Amino acid sequence: MPDPESPTARADAPRRAFLAKVEAILGTLPVDVEVTYREVETAPESAFRWGAPPGVRGLVVRSASAVPSVGAVAQVVAANVRDEADAFDAFGGRLTRERSLAFDPFPQEGRAVYRLYLLEHPWEARGHGRWSPPARALESGDPAEVAMAVAAWAAPVAERLAPGLPNAATRVARLRRLLEARRAGLTAVEVVRDLGPAELVEAAGEPDLARVGRRLLAWHFPRDQQGRLRPRTTVALVCCRQGQRPQARQLWLCAEGPAGARDAQRIRLRLRWEHGVNQDHRWDGARHLWHSGDQGSGLDARWGVGDRSRADRSAELMAEGRFREGLELYGVELSPEADQVAQGRVPWYELRHLAGTWTSAMRSQLAGAAPWLLASTAARDARAAGRPVRLFGLGGQSIARKPGLFLAAGPDRAGRPRLEVHWSAANARLPLVAWRRPEDYELLRLGLAGEEELLAVGRAEP
Repeated sequence: MPDPESPTARADAPRRAFLAKVEAILGTLPVDVEVTYREVETAPESAFRWGAPPGVRGLVVRSASAVPSVGAVAQVVAANVRDEADAFDAFGGRLTRERSLAFDPFPQEGRAVYRLYLLEHPWEARGHGRWSPPARALESGDPAEVAMAVAAWAAPVAERLAPGLPNAATRVARLRRLLEARRAGLTAVEVVRDLGPAELVEAAGEPDLARVGRRLLAWHFPRDQQGRLRPRTTVALVCCRQGQRPQARQLWLCAEGPAGARDAQRIRLRLRWEHGVNQDHRWDGARHLWHSGDQGSGLDARWGVGDRSRADRSAELMAEGRFREGLELYGVELSPEADQVAQGRVPWYELRHLAGTWTSAMRSQLAGAAPWLLASTAARDARAAGRPVRLFGLGGQSIARKPGLFLAAGPDRAGRPRLEVHWSAANARLPLVAWRRPEDYELLRLGLAGEEELLAVGRAEP
């Protein structure tokens, strides 16, 4: 801080007094912020001349709730408007172009105004830098308006409260419906062989369908909330032929559900050209779900469970929405950005309108996650890929690079597994069986079905 009696400080006193009005009002508002008066951050020359010139002092505000990686800061500077006509509409208000603002010394001739700049490191798909443009700019002669804008930025409120998760009774009721439908489906669901044209069958090498268990498919095929086979759903069972190029589609033996909700409960075996890495339901790595010759292992081995009691505790925590605790039992981290979304907030100011959409997706999906599978999958798939792998999308943005939650091997690709928010234009994702808790596991954990019944589904295949 300069000596208050120095010529520099005396010359700066009018600016300091002008900005103190904003600081005083901000101090009466229920927000946790740190306010300092010092030289403000300036834009690089290529940032379209946003912001004050170098050396100008102002209020620099940081919020206690900000995520460090976002680098969020609010800056309030004082200026005089030299040309009232040199203005444009932006950020829901009227802004004078910087070329027609006099920042230093202050005051000068012209109307005195406050200029607020909200700065953040850009989210991955933003397409612009920190200053081009800033996250928000506001110009006003009213210190209360500026203080309220800073407070709204510093205390982010979700679009709505973080949605609650189904309670234990609701979860049990849904699983009871599922179990009843599965039991009935063992005899009622028909599996039809309809592989397609002869040339497709020849290209696939005439896949052996004798090992495709009808009872296994009827039991494990994805079902809707009412227990019916999920319509318009395709399960990729096994890759029969690679494409001619690395990025080309592969020929898969698939199980297709009914075309509509009211259609007959029938599963159709067909050959389809698909990108295997883009499929939610891909069972080539979980053959016990459909292959009658892979029924020799026990349930824990199929589910990747080492310690049943630890897995049960982790599953209970995840179902209750205590994600950090549930993940921690298996050494999986939740990034600060993902943690804020799970709590009903979006750390990027420009994206706060997505809080409701993102939080609903995050909480509903993580509630069904299996932390033990995330840990083993990160060690195998995410580390092998050398980059984070998508689990699910967050929605809300119609841009090429879609937001989602990704599994990373760790910040240094050799550390603890970590769940992070990223954007990607690729559709590749981990199949659900690689990271979600199996429904058979939930039936057993909650005492709705016994081990013998679950093992008998495949062993009773003719």
